[in-house]
This record gives sequence, C-alpha cells and structure tokens, in this order.
Amino acid sequence: MAEKRTGSVVNIAYRQNGNRPVAFVDETYSVDPAHSLTFYVLTAVVVRHDQLDDLRAGLVRRAGSSYWHSTEALQTGEGPSRMKELLEYLGAEDGSEVCILSHKVGVAASDVNGEAARAECLTALLQRLADGSYGGEPVRLVVLERRRVNKDAARDSRTKLRAVESSLVPASTRLLQVSPGEEQLLWLPDLVCAAYRQKLVWGRDSYYACVEHIATVIMA
Repeated sequence: MAEKRTGSVVNIAYRQNGNRPVAFVDETYSVDPAHSLTFYVLTAVVVRHDQLDDLRAGLVRRAGSSYWHSTEALQTGEGPSRMKELLEYLGAEDGSEVCILSHKVGVAASDVNGEAARAECLTALLQRLADGSYGGEPVRLVVLERRRVNKDAARDSRTKLRAVESSLVPASTRLLQVSPGEEQLLWLPDLVCAAYRQKLVWGRDSYYACVEHIATVIMA
C-alpha cells in the first residue's frame, strides 16, 4: 500500500481530531418508484483513533489490492469470498468498531433522486454520532465518501450546516468529504452497506450476519 502523505487533508484532519474516534460513512439506496421496495440507507463505521492504521493495513492485505468496491467485487469469481473475509475481519470479536445504519423506509415518489431521504438519514446519523447515543464516545470527525457531482456534495454540506443550526450537532462537528482513493477506510461502510442491501433486497443474510452483532439500525 502506498504511504499516505503526512500533509494530506485527511491526515491533517486526523491530527486535529486528536484522540477521538472517526466515523466513515457511505450509502446504499433504491429510489425508483417502479420497484416494490424503496429505501435509503447511510452507514457509519466508527473507528478508534489508535486503530486507523492497523485496520487500513488489514483491509488492504485481505482484499489483496489497494482498490475495493463491494458491488463490483460481488460480480467477480473470488469477490464474494473476499467480501465475506473483509466483513468477518470488521466483525471480529476482538475488534472495537461500531456500525450505525440510518435507514429510511419507503422513499416518496416525489423524492425523485432520494435527496430528501438522504438528508433525513444523514441528519439522524450525525446526531447519533455527535451525542454518543450510538453507544460510544461522541464523534467530531465524520469522513463521508464524496459524491462525484459538486452540487450533490454541496447538498451534504448544507445538511450538516442545518443540523448545526438546529442544535442537533455541535458546530465543532466536521464533515470531511473524500474519495475511497484518498482513504481506504471508506471501504468499511461500503462493505456494510453492500451486506445490508443483500439482506434487504435479496434476503441473503450471510454477509450481514458477519457484522450484525456490532451494528445498530436507526429509522430516519
């Protein structure tokens, strides 16, 4: 794995965050009203500050690559077994990671792109992370996979700002939007989202069962 630049935006954010945990966030959704099941899910995986480097290295070692995307992996020959191994690693009994899934059931037909549902899920997730009611120390740094379109990334920033203005999260909460290429720990929520989607859409429990014991689902 290529070493991260010590001056990168991500590493600067980690240093400024001190000894507090970091939450990594990604999404899965189905918003087409033609489908019988519509939903939006944002998943956060909370990692202790002293576990960031070891966990990242462990993920890359088990994936056998510096690149991972669960949906793509499930379409390859060895991808499903790799995904299972990565989920088992995340859910290992001696680990300290915690998962929180913010789940919006039944996306309104008028919410064409799921943006309203996403905002609800992100707000609920940020609040749980900020006040520690997810079961751990309050989180002040949330690393979110940045969306490709700038206006969509700006929407997420506005959602966080509205949560601050509504006193749902403290102003010190930082939402850092980066790509998985900048931070491979974003693989974690990608894995959990893919596992949860397999359970929701296809009724396949084997993936999510690997992490269910460390996961809490909240309804947005």
